[in-house]
Amino acid sequence: MDVSEAHSGELVMAGDRYCVEFDTETGEFLNVRTGDRVEIAVSLAPNQTSLETTLSVLQKVFITSHEKLETLAPPYWANCLSQKVSRPTKGAPWECEGDDKTKAAQVSVKDLAWEAIPPDNTLHNGTRLYLIEHRVGYVRQPGASLPALEFAPDPIFTWAQERAKLGQLTLAFNAVVGEDGRLSDIAIVTPVGMGLDDDAVQTLKNWRFTPGRRDGKPVPVQAQARIQFLLSQPNARPSPLR
Repeated sequence: MDVSEAHSGELVMAGDRYCVEFDTETGEFLNVRTGDRVEIAVSLAPNQTSLETTLSVLQKVFITSHEKLETLAPPYWANCLSQKVSRPTKGAPWECEGDDKTKAAQVSVKDLAWEAIPPDNTLHNGTRLYLIEHRVGYVRQPGASLPALEFAPDPIFTWAQERAKLGQLTLAFNAVVGEDGRLSDIAIVTPVGMGLDDDAVQTLKNWRFTPGRRDGKPVPVQAQARIQFLLSQPNARPSPLR
């Protein structure tokens, strides 16, 4: 990144944009050059033009070697950033596992009752950049009914870079369907990176459910949401979610 201090009292930094992508072959997060440029301008006070004060400003803009990314990122990233992502067998989805086995981040897929995939009612006019399917599974509880998804808009992914091409991908999130019919304790299980996970989380917060009930009263139910999407092939359909 190029750094220059303008006479107007601005510290201007410009360079190539890199994003973090999750590599499904190795289970590692990789830095990917996106092909565009980014510029950061910071206004400096008259007493901040020395090298020492400028360096202190840079430390507030960039993560230093003394800081841990998992403490700065949103909570739903905590499990994926604090330990290595793993998978039980080759070909199985990668999963971020949390330390606390009682939390939503520890939902077991074998315990889930899946809702049917909703029909695709979108228009395919050859102009879409991606196709999306979503599905939700719930952990069964003795004596309790399962929630039902009532309102679930698809994420509006803003990814539109030219040099970084993404293929068919699946995002998975564990969460709790609360008594109010909203998702809480959202945690990434299978990441993608490139900002797509964050776009999806913001959309999940808007989903609405009929809550599960026991003895006529709403109860919290653990769940997993999967969002699958295919980019750059507007006339194709993703393979069915499993």
